[in-house]
Amino acid sequence: KPQATQIAQAAPKPAVADKKTPVVFEIVGHKGVRTIQWGDYLLKIVRQEYGTDDALKYVIMYNKFTDPNNLPVGTEVKLPKLRVK
Repeated sequence: KPQATQIAQAAPKPAVADKKTPVVFEIVGHKGVRTIQWGDYLLKIVRQEYGTDDALKYVIMYNKFTDPNNLPVGTEVKLPKLRVK
């Protein structure tokens, strides 16, 4: 038993492995428009449309939002067509 404990302690899981590398996109066109409904928020829409949080900054840039955390119901969100670089 003591040997098994020593082996487990000798090979700790590296903390860096838990972090994923962000996906880099480029905007290649216009995908469509979504209107913010009650209960929606920008990150939720981005996850539904692109399947990754990494597309959020591109949607914010594409729309030139100054305060993306405070978008009222009825705001139209233009969705860029993205391609992985």
